[in-house]
Amino acid sequence: YGTARSPEKATELKETGANVLQLDVTSQESIDAMAASLNGAPIDILINNAGYFGPKLMTENPDSIENVSRKEMLLCYEVNTMGPIFVMQALLPNLKASKEKKIINVSTRASIITNGGGAKAVGYQVSKQALNMVTAIMHSGLHKQGFIVAAVAPGHNKTDMGTERGNLDPAVSMAQLKEVIENLNKKQSGGFWYYNGKKVPW
Repeated sequence: YGTARSPEKATELKETGANVLQLDVTSQESIDAMAASLNGAPIDILINNAGYFGPKLMTENPDSIENVSRKEMLLCYEVNTMGPIFVMQALLPNLKASKEKKIINVSTRASIITNGGGAKAVGYQVSKQALNMVTAIMHSGLHKQGFIVAAVAPGHNKTDMGTERGNLDPAVSMAQLKEVIENLNKKQSGGFWYYNGKKVPW
């Protein structure tokens, strides 16, 4: 399964053969409808990939701590931090029905606290650091039930969000990340991993 805010526009996702479901992670109504449409189907791996960088791309001088707005901060939290919590809650019965039970939260190396000196896109960075805490809490609450929970950093890819400044080809880096996710074991639950399998500091 794959999700999109506007499934009719998700042509590349459909080309993968995925069953594309409508989902807006800022809407509980949308989350609940998506979960209901699955009719209890088991989910082996949940990847919380929805992300909001901010109103300006990396190439457009993102807002700093001096001028970031309350509206931008709140939207970053709605998408990047709260979205994964409530999607996980809605899909918990589906995950429990699986033997694999993996939850993967897509974070970023920009969330590492020691990187804060070069802060750009403040709402994005802060909300992703909060997502790292969400990951740790999910692990703490679910690992005894057989879950594997981890945060991953996909690297700076050439995508709509990453822009042409990205130094990674997602066709290559995401193939590596896919292998990392599939091979994650219970001892690695609660950790933060780079797309190439290297552990990332919080």
